[in-house]
Amino acid sequence: MIENINKYDVEIALKKIKQGLEKYIKIIDRLHKVNVHKDKEFQKLYNGFYRVRQRKADFYEIYYDYLENNKCNEVTFGEAIKYIYDRTGRVEASFASKLVANINPNLPIWDSFVLSNLNIDKPKQYKKSEVRIKESIEAYKILQDKYENFLLTNNAKVLIELFNNEYQNTCISDTKKIDFILWQIR
Repeated sequence: MIENINKYDVEIALKKIKQGLEKYIKIIDRLHKVNVHKDKEFQKLYNGFYRVRQRKADFYEIYYDYLENNKCNEVTFGEAIKYIYDRTGRVEASFASKLVANINPNLPIWDSFVLSNLNIDKPKQYKKSEVRIKESIEAYKILQDKYENFLLTNNAKVLIELFNNEYQNTCISDTKKIDFILWQIR
C-alpha cells in the first residue's frame, strides 16, 4: 500500500527517475508545440517512454490522431478507452490512461506496478471486452480516488518534498511525482 512505502525505497526510486523524468518533460513540452499525429520524433519519444510498442501501424495512426485532436480537451479515461476499443478492437487501459494523463497531468497512469503498489486488481483478460472496459473504468476511478486521497496526506507531502529536493525546479504535477516514485518501486 502506498501509505507504507519506506523512505529507503523512495530514495532508491528517486535515483532511478532522472532519465525518465527528462524524457517526460520533453514529451510534455512538445505536446502542444507539434502535431503529434504527424511528428515521428514525438511519437518515438512517447513510444519509448511509455513502452507503446508491438502494435500495428493503424493503432498508432488512431492513437496519435486522437491525442492530437483532443490535446486541448478534457478527455476522460472512459472516453479514451472506448474510443481506442471502438477503432481497434483492443482494450488498452494502460495506453488510454497515458493519453489522458498527458492531456491532464493531474490524472494518474495505469501501470501494473502502480496498480500493484495500490492493491488495485486489473480486469481479467479472459472476460468479454465490454466487461473489461467497464471494470477498467471502475478500477481507474479507484486509482484516481486513491491518488486524490493520498495527495492530502502527510506521507504524500514527504514524498513530494523528497522528489523536489532531488529534482529542484521541475514543473510537473504532484500526481506525476507520485507516479514516478511508484513506477520505480517494484
